[in-house]
Amino acid sequence: MNLAPTQHKNNNLHHDLVFPILLKLPAKSLFRFKLLSNFWHDQISNPYFQDMYHKQAKKNPNFLFCSNIFRSKETGAENKTKNAWKSFNIKTRLVNDAFTTMGKVLSIKTVTGQSMVCFLSTKNDNDIQVSLYCFRTEKLVVLPMDPSSGFYKGMIIGFGIGYISSTKTYKVALLYIPDDETNSFNCQIIEVSNSHDGDGNRNYSNWRKIEETFYDLVNNYHPPVSIENTTTYWKAFNHACILSFDFENENFGIKYYPDEIDFSFKKTDNMFLLDFNGKLGLAEVCSKSHESYFTMVIWNLHDHDTNNWEKVYRVFLKVTRLNFLRGLSCMYLQDEEIIISCRGCLILYNLEKHTFKILDTDVSTNHTLVGMYHENLYI
Repeated sequence: MNLAPTQHKNNNLHHDLVFPILLKLPAKSLFRFKLLSNFWHDQISNPYFQDMYHKQAKKNPNFLFCSNIFRSKETGAENKTKNAWKSFNIKTRLVNDAFTTMGKVLSIKTVTGQSMVCFLSTKNDNDIQVSLYCFRTEKLVVLPMDPSSGFYKGMIIGFGIGYISSTKTYKVALLYIPDDETNSFNCQIIEVSNSHDGDGNRNYSNWRKIEETFYDLVNNYHPPVSIENTTTYWKAFNHACILSFDFENENFGIKYYPDEIDFSFKKTDNMFLLDFNGKLGLAEVCSKSHESYFTMVIWNLHDHDTNNWEKVYRVFLKVTRLNFLRGLSCMYLQDEEIIISCRGCLILYNLEKHTFKILDTDVSTNHTLVGMYHENLYI
C-alpha cells in the first residue's frame, strides 16, 4: 500500500519518520493533531495507519482499577458514595488517575476495546443507573432510566456494550426480568453516539425492547468477554453453556463447552472466557488444595458455526502460596501471551517460552482490578 502523504508546503518531516512517531502517541493527542493541518489529518485518517495503531494498542492494554467505596465527610445528603478510578498501562507501567464517580458501583463487567467503560452504580444509594465513560473524550454519560426514555423497569441481571463501526455508535444491552413477570428474561437496548448533533448534548436514543428472549440467567461472578466489539459472551448460570449477543444483528446465541470436558463431575466455576486473539477463548483452570500449583488448559473456538473447539495450550504454573489461586481469572490473550488477574495482581505469562512475571501495578490495596481497555482512533 502506498502510504506517501500528499505533498504539503508545511510538511518538513519525512513520512518514514512521522509514521512510527505517530504510532507511539496516545489517541487523545492524535485527535488534536488532526485539527492542525490537512497533512496531519490525512496521515492519522489513513486506514492503514489506523489499522496498525489498533493492532499495536491491543498489545499494550490499559488496566482499570476502582477504589473501594467510602463516604465523604459531608452530611445531610443521600448520595455521598465516591469512587476513584485509576488506569495502569502494561507497557509504560505508569498509573494515572482516570476519573471519579458518585454512587456505589455495583458491576463493572464490560470494558470494550473502544476506550469506553460501561458500569452499573446506585443513584441516591437506591436506584440503579447505567453510566458510560470515554477515556478519549473524558466524558461521563449517565443514561436515562425513566418511562419517558422508553425504559422497561425490572431486575437487571446482566449487561454488555458493543460498537457498530458502520454507524459509529455504541449499543448498551441490559438483560432484565420484568417486574410483572417471573420466568421471562428480556433485553432492552439503547444506542449512544459520540456526536453532539441534534438536540444539544443528548447523544443517545430511547430504550427499545428486543423481541427475542433468552432462556437462562448470566453468571455475574465471571466477567463477560467482548469479541471484535460486536459480540458479548456470558457464562450461563444454570446450564453448562455460553450465551452470546450479537449487537449488530441484535440476536442471542448459544455456544457449548468443548466435548472433552466432562461436566458430570466438574462445575463451570473453573472456566473463564477470554479474548483469544480476537476470537472467543476458554481457559480451564485445575488446581488441588494440597499442592501449590495449577494447570490451565486454553481452548479456542476454531469454528463458530459448528461449535468446534481447539485445545491450543496447556500451562503449568507453580506458586508459593495456596491462597494465590483464589480470585484467579484470565483476561486476555494476544501474541502468545496471556494476562491473568489474581487478587488484584497481574500476571503476564508467555505461552511459548513458559515464563511468567508479576507486574507491579503500584496501585493501593483499596483499589480493585475491574477490566481493561485499548487506545483507539474511532470517531
